[in-house]
This record gives sequence, C-alpha cells and structure tokens, in this order.
Amino acid sequence: MRHMKIAEHFNEKHNLYLFYSIPILFLIGRSVVDIVFTYLGFHFLIDRLIIKKDYSIIKNKIFLYALYFYLMHIFISFFSTNINISLFKSFTGLRFLIFFGATVYIIKKNSFNLKIFYKVIYISILFINTDILLQYIFGYDFFGYEPVKNAVNSYRYSGSFGDEFIAGNYIQTFLLILVTLKISNLNKFYKKYFSEFIILYSIIIVLITGDRMAFISVFYSLFFLLIFFKQNRKYLITISLMIFVTFSSLIVLDKGISDRVSTIPKQLLVKKNEEFSNPHLNLAKQAIQIFKNNKIFGTGLKTFRETCSLKENVVILKNDINNFCSNHPHNYYFEVLSDTGFLGFISFILFIIYLLYSSGFKKLYNNNNKLSFICLLIFLFPLSTTGSFFTNMNACYFWYLISLINLSLVSERKY
Repeated sequence: MRHMKIAEHFNEKHNLYLFYSIPILFLIGRSVVDIVFTYLGFHFLIDRLIIKKDYSIIKNKIFLYALYFYLMHIFISFFSTNINISLFKSFTGLRFLIFFGATVYIIKKNSFNLKIFYKVIYISILFINTDILLQYIFGYDFFGYEPVKNAVNSYRYSGSFGDEFIAGNYIQTFLLILVTLKISNLNKFYKKYFSEFIILYSIIIVLITGDRMAFISVFYSLFFLLIFFKQNRKYLITISLMIFVTFSSLIVLDKGISDRVSTIPKQLLVKKNEEFSNPHLNLAKQAIQIFKNNKIFGTGLKTFRETCSLKENVVILKNDINNFCSNHPHNYYFEVLSDTGFLGFISFILFIIYLLYSSGFKKLYNNNNKLSFICLLIFLFPLSTTGSFFTNMNACYFWYLISLINLSLVSERKY
C-alpha cells in the first residue's frame, strides 16, 4: 500500500514539474517539447484511461470538440492527394488532444502552484532576453550563436534558437501570459519596477530580433488587454506610453531596427502594375485557388507544397512571371481552407468559436480571467502571418495555450 502511494505521488509530481518546465523546453528545442507533450499524453492515456479506467475526461466539452476536429481530419485524409502524409499527420495530431486531457488532471491537482508556474515563465523570458542582448552587443550569445545578416544594415537576432527566427514569437507569447497573469492577480504577482522592467526589456528584445509579426502582435495584445481589463486600464495605458517611448528611442538610435520597421507598411501596401504585390497575399490567393478546385475535402494535411505547383492550381499575378509557391500559405485559416476544404474549415471555425466562448465567457472558466481567451485571440488573429498550423511547434504552442484554460480550476486557491 505504501509503495502504491509513493508511486502515485511520483506520477503526480513528475508530470506536474514537466508541465511547469514547458516554457524552458521551448528554448531547448522543438523536438524536446514534442517529446514531453507526447510523454505527458501517453502517460495520461496509460495511467488514467487504461489502468485506472477513469473516463471522466469525456465529460470535458473542449476535449470532445477537439476529438471531433481530429476525427474530421482523419476522414478528410482519405480524399487527400497524398493519403500517406495526410493520414500520418492526422493520426499523430491526436497526441495533442491526449496532452490536453493530461493537463486537465495535472492543473486541477491540489499540488499545482500558480506562483511556480509564473516564476518559470519569468525566468525563461529573462534568459532569452539576456541571451539575445548579449548577441546584439557582442556579436554572439551564451552558446556562441552569431546574428544572421539579411540586409545592409539589418541583422536577425535569435539567441539560443540559432538559425530559427522564432525568438520574437516566443517572447511575445510568454510575455502575454506573464502580463495577463500579473494584471489578473496584482496582489500576488505585482512587484513595483520589476514588472515594468521585464515588460520593457522584452519589448526592446522583440524589436532587436527583427521579428515584425511579433512586434505587431504586441500592439494587438495591448489592444485586447485594454478592452477586457477595464479595472487595469490606467496601468495598461501607462505601460503603453512607456513602450511607445522605448520604441521611438530605438528607432532613432538603431538604423537596422529602423529599416526593419519601416518595411512593414511597404510590404503591406506595395503595388506593381496596379496590383498589390505582397508575398503573403499572393500565397492567400494561391490557397483560395486550391480550395476552389477541392471545395469539399481540400487536398489533405501538409499537401500545399505539392498542390500549389499543379497546373490547375497555378495563380500568376500581373507583376509575376512564375507561379508563387511555398510550403504553406503563412496563415492558419488559408492553410486549413486549402488543406481540409469546406468540411475541415467549418469544423476548425466551430472549434475556435467554442474555445473562445469557453475561455472568455463561460461561467465555468470565469476565474481564469480570460488568460487563455486573450492568448488564443492573439495566436489565432486572422490577419497575422504565421507558420504552418500543422507543424509540431505551432501545435505545441496552440495546445499549451488551450491548456491554460484549466488555470481557472486553481485560481481561488491560497498559496
């Protein structure tokens, strides 16, 4: 009996600390994050569902909606232009659903500590910020990575992420979680000057990284925070003004940052032969053309790179000689539309609507203070340029943010 209690205690604790460590694992690498997500999911599947025969997760409506979403992907894959790839991605995607099931049990345990969760995020952001700052000042970071030159006066800084330019997105995502937790629980987490320091420090580093979409997302985030946290608007306006002053100063002091920021409106509004010539807009047109030719089922998960070059899907704009093709459309919605057709797109939209409704307005999750809701709003903002929705890293971000809805189960505990 004593051995069983020890084993149960170990199971609970090691799952809990693996969940705490996820922000750090994102810094180590996508394969490590994926392994931990998969491990937590399969541990839940074997320990909770198979051994203990606890099927209470089936009562969770988010779990059920997500199950329908993935089953639809599997069904659609049988009509794919590349059945093997689509079926593989559809079945392996189920591990993220099982991961969500695991987080429901992990977070609702009495041992879950919101302060530890908060501190791990704080330390992770502080580390990557300092790593990139060193790279910016000295030309290399803690691990010897150098910045990548991409224009005459412009460099891309990614710190420990190496040649993957995803540091800005990482900082923006976890900073939003940190700030939302902070203004939801000012008595617990607000530390005068330290709070403002980490926010401004992070904004400076996002600018340094050269990640334009992450920088734009900072303004999306401030906008939504101002809307949904009326009681903290004075504090948020003060922070916004501080960000504006910091931003303006960096634009003046660093020509590389200035050049990078100045290209944002140029890329959005550039025209050739009286037609908008934005690469991402061109990819959107390509995705729509693929959808028109495969309206019901799409072409299957992860098939955009193959189908965009097919004769029937070619879109040549006035100002281009060749068809514009890529691995994916660089927008979640257009990717889902072209890959899964009308059936998959509708199931995706219904799933997103239910997620936003549950995390933002459903009474069960009111104590969450819209943490998951705001994070998902930014992650899924329709006008954003994104990576592929079906890659492991983006799926990990997506399901991690969904898992935060369960924080409502612990928000009223004392620590």
